[in-house]
Amino acid sequence: MGTKRVLYLSILLALIVALAPGVVFAGTTTVQGVTLTTPETYHSCSTTGDTVTVTGLTAKNMEWSQTNPDIEFRVSGWVSGYYVLPSGGGLQEFFNYTTDTNEDFSVTVNYPPVSQWPLTDPVNGTQEIHVSLSFQIYAYDKVNQTIVEWLEPGTLGPGDDWDVFCQGTPPPPPPDDPGTGTPGYWKNHPEAWPVDSITIGEDTYTKEQVIAFINMGDGDKSLTMFRAYVAAYLNGLIGNDTSCVDGALAAAYNWLDMYEVGSGVAAKSDAWKTGEPFYMTLDAYNNGYLCAPHRE
Repeated sequence: MGTKRVLYLSILLALIVALAPGVVFAGTTTVQGVTLTTPETYHSCSTTGDTVTVTGLTAKNMEWSQTNPDIEFRVSGWVSGYYVLPSGGGLQEFFNYTTDTNEDFSVTVNYPPVSQWPLTDPVNGTQEIHVSLSFQIYAYDKVNQTIVEWLEPGTLGPGDDWDVFCQGTPPPPPPDDPGTGTPGYWKNHPEAWPVDSITIGEDTYTKEQVIAFINMGDGDKSLTMFRAYVAAYLNGLIGNDTSCVDGALAAAYNWLDMYEVGSGVAAKSDAWKTGEPFYMTLDAYNNGYLCAPHRE
């Protein structure tokens, strides 16, 4: 059979394709007549894919078959593409290819549309894709269907990888809070309302009806709660931060769904003892004392 020869090739390489233009040059590396070819350039995130090839395997098998027809060289391995997740979140696979062949081959990693890539670095607007691959080339006994042995040295890996580091345009900062308004503000500025009606439970109130309720006296605590809720709700709709009152808004909504506007809730009732804390929170928010400033 002649001297048994085995070739072991291990390739670990990485590529990062990000949001702005950039070019990285790669090339070819050959071990024992088998050649790995990496993409010549990497451009911007408009690149739709890149290809890696392994050649020399077919020719090697043709040559080897002249004296050792029972032995062939094969390649077994994989290629995987990953999104690089933010805040050390690791990798999320979007592409996987596996092979075990005795012929030359190429692998094209097709990149998803950039709109699907997560922001790896939200502060700087950077998006990254990482591609890893590993191949092993081994001598195979076709008669006995066994791997023969490994050839040493025969490793491609460290030093053959490359990276593209690109930085896109950072996302715009969130707009400043326009400022909160009290029930009196919303009563006197109907043109500033972002909606024409407000729904609580199964009841929908037009803008005119809401303003009429705001103008009523304060003896009925359902009206007190309604005024505070409406103002806070509208303040959130126009872009103010509501993170500090989201719970109070939900609680006030449920309270008003139970005690409808105009239902005559007394100040000393158990209903108002339950609802007053929500009202106090919303009132403080509407006056600019919590997570959003009062309007100028």
